[in-house]
Amino acid sequence: MRILHACHVDFFGIGGLEQVFRKISFEHASLGHEVTALCPSRSKRGEFRIKTLRVKSLKEKRIYSWINFTTERFEKLVAPADIVHVHCQHSPFDVQVARCAKKMGKKVVVSFISLFYPRGHRVFPKKLLGTFYQNIVERSALKYSDCIVTCNVLDSFLAEKLYGVKPILVSYGVDEDFLRKPRNERLVREKHGIRQEFVVSYVGRIHKSKGLHVLIKAFALLDKNRDVALVVAGKGDPSYILRLRRLVRELKIANNVYFLGFIPKNELLSLLDASDVFVFPSLHGGECYALVIDEAYARGVPVIASKIGAIPWRVEDGKTGLLVRPNSPEALASALGRLLEDQEFLQRLRIGVRERAKKLLTWKQVGIKLLELYEQL
Repeated sequence: MRILHACHVDFFGIGGLEQVFRKISFEHASLGHEVTALCPSRSKRGEFRIKTLRVKSLKEKRIYSWINFTTERFEKLVAPADIVHVHCQHSPFDVQVARCAKKMGKKVVVSFISLFYPRGHRVFPKKLLGTFYQNIVERSALKYSDCIVTCNVLDSFLAEKLYGVKPILVSYGVDEDFLRKPRNERLVREKHGIRQEFVVSYVGRIHKSKGLHVLIKAFALLDKNRDVALVVAGKGDPSYILRLRRLVRELKIANNVYFLGFIPKNELLSLLDASDVFVFPSLHGGECYALVIDEAYARGVPVIASKIGAIPWRVEDGKTGLLVRPNSPEALASALGRLLEDQEFLQRLRIGVRERAKKLLTWKQVGIKLLELYEQL
C-alpha cells in the first residue's frame, strides 16, 4: 500500500503530535508499505530517507498555510498514494492536503484531536474566536474525509455530538521496550546521584504550559523531613528552564531537585522504574493524549495529573492515580503528601496501574489497526 502521512508539525519535533506522526509513519514503513511523511519547514525544503521511510518537507511558513488556499503544491506527492492520512483537523496545512487528495479521488483519513479546545477555554475571547475558527476548519476537514479517527473517548463523544459522525477510536501506543524490558532503577540513581528513597518524576517537554513551576512550588510544600527527590527530565524552553532553576534555589529545595535534561531511552526506563509516582501538572486545556502517561503505566507507576483536557479519561482518580485542580500547588502538594503517607493506598494504585498496562497498545499494534482501517475504505 502507498501511504501519505501529512501533518503541520516538524517531523523531528519533541511534542506529542510530532511523536505520533513520526511513530505511525515509521511503523507503516517497517511493515513493508511505501510511505511518505509530508510536513512543512519554516527554513528549508528537502527530501531524505530513513531506511524505507521517505520524508518530504515543504518550505512553508505557518502564515502561508492560512492565506494560500491552492493545493497544486501537494499534487505530485498525493498522486501516487492509495491512502492519505492527515493527522490534525484544525491545521490549514493538513486540511489543504486532505482537500487536494479528495479532489484527486484518493481515500482520506483525518485524525480529529482536541475537539474540546478551545471550546472549553477559560478566557472568553479566545473561547469565542477559537470556537468560531474551529467550527469552520473542522467542517472543511470533515467534508474532505472518508473516515475520521480519534485517540480518546472525549474526542469520540464530541465528534458524534457536534458533527453526527461515528469516528474510529484508535488509542496511541508505547514502544515495546516500556512493556518488555526488565526493571533497572539503579542505572539512573547511580548516574545522577539520586539517593533519596521516594522519587517523584516528570518527563516531557519543558514549557510553561506543562506546569513545572506549579510542581516545584508543590514539592516545596511537602514535609522537609521527608526523604523525597523530584526528578525532571526533558528539554524545551531555555528561558523557562532557567526560571525553574531560580525557583528551586529561592525555595531552598536544590538538594532534592534534579534536572537531567534530555535522557536516552534506557535512562528514561530506569527513571520510571525508580519513580514512586509520576506527575503531569499540565495547564494546557488541549491535552488530548499525554503519551508519557501510558509510558508511566507501562512501568507500573501511578500518575498524579491535572484535571484538564482529556486527562480525566486517561487517569482514573483513585484507581490508577489522582486528579488535581490545575495550577494549584496546594492541591498537588496534598495529593503528593497523601501518597507519601499512605503506602497502602499507593500500593492499591500500583495494582490498578498494572491492570491498566495490560490494555496498552504498542506502536506496531496501532500501525496494524490503522492499516486494517485503510483496507476497509
